[in-house]
Amino acid sequence: MKGRGATVLELVVSVAIFAIALGGIFFLFRQGYQSFHHLEKRQGLQVEMLKVKSFLKGDFQLSHFRSIGVSKKEGTYRKEGVYGTETVNVQRDNLSCLILDDWRKKSNYHSITLAPMWNQYAAYVTEANRPTITRIVYQSGARFPVEPLPGLDVYGVVQNQLLTENLLNFNGVLNFDTRDLEIEIELGRTLGGRGVDEKRTFEVYEGVFRFTPLNTQPKL
Repeated sequence: MKGRGATVLELVVSVAIFAIALGGIFFLFRQGYQSFHHLEKRQGLQVEMLKVKSFLKGDFQLSHFRSIGVSKKEGTYRKEGVYGTETVNVQRDNLSCLILDDWRKKSNYHSITLAPMWNQYAAYVTEANRPTITRIVYQSGARFPVEPLPGLDVYGVVQNQLLTENLLNFNGVLNFDTRDLEIEIELGRTLGGRGVDEKRTFEVYEGVFRFTPLNTQPKL
């Protein structure tokens, strides 16, 4: 008995089943890829926050409280919302403090009191309408007095480093009772869709840090 060939209907049904299965695989793959891509960008904000915190801690925690300068100013950023793009008002302060060019160098400390002999200023500079923080280190070739210095631009720049391009809010508050500095930071950006609907989301990552300058004299 001869074998019967497949009918056109059977071929159509087979192709339809194969197409449905292939479509399901593609759907799961795309959903998984978008979720991974979204999580990867979210982790990127956390890495940036840790980077900024590391620089802040290295400067302000080793500085002198009476040298910390906080210049209060406001800024804006544009956010994609449900009803379109909106402008959000935020705080974009400038912060600065005394530092040393080399904390291990003996000649940078007073021979009797062992207090640091400050020779650099670190400034964290923001812009009103750009989501950036730039760390700028100034040096004059001489020792600095222990006080916030206005007009740092008159000194020579020895370092200039962009720390983030995703800044939303940067707010510094000096606590004179406890002699510490509290800094609130918000980073954010628009991310791709979490799933197949491809809706864009605006993610925010916040951090609040408190630094007590260890070289404040006299100590508490």
